[in-house]
Amino acid sequence: MVKGLRAMGRRSQALLAAGVAVLALVIVVPIIDDEPRVDPYLNFLTAHLDVLPTEPAAVSSDAKFARRIGKITDLDHVDPALDACAGPVAVYLGHGRPMLVAEHDYCGGSAWMPKIDANDVVMLSGLGVDPGLYRAETVTYVPRYGSTLRDMPDGDVVLQTCVSRTRMVLVGLRYAAPAQA
Repeated sequence: MVKGLRAMGRRSQALLAAGVAVLALVIVVPIIDDEPRVDPYLNFLTAHLDVLPTEPAAVSSDAKFARRIGKITDLDHVDPALDACAGPVAVYLGHGRPMLVAEHDYCGGSAWMPKIDANDVVMLSGLGVDPGLYRAETVTYVPRYGSTLRDMPDGDVVLQTCVSRTRMVLVGLRYAAPAQA
């Protein structure tokens, strides 16, 4: 039995040595023949690095809408701010969440928010937002009652207004460029 284990060990050693020899030939032969060594992983990375944009995409300064936010509040105090009908209101939703910009439909929100399509540019300034151009990434319609923060689209700013008695629009905006002076 001991002879059988030794023989098996010798066979394994021979197979391992043969594998190492083949691997060495695969690596050494192209070097000797002056052939460039090709590493498919590095070529994959290089190919993709060559096509990455080096500058941010240009943003048109032709904003579909421009609005100034005159008030900022939180969810506990949002109703009086909206009911004043003094324009869009920035609503702080907490750390790590986008700023909500809301306006009653009958106070002017329906004149612009539902008319924004994906990729439209909007200029925002005033309280609670970084002044500049924002690109619409997401436009969704959700139930007016029963919607939660989880229903909000991703973005730096989310616009919200009612569009009917049962639905409201949420527009996810991403900051695109500073405002042009």
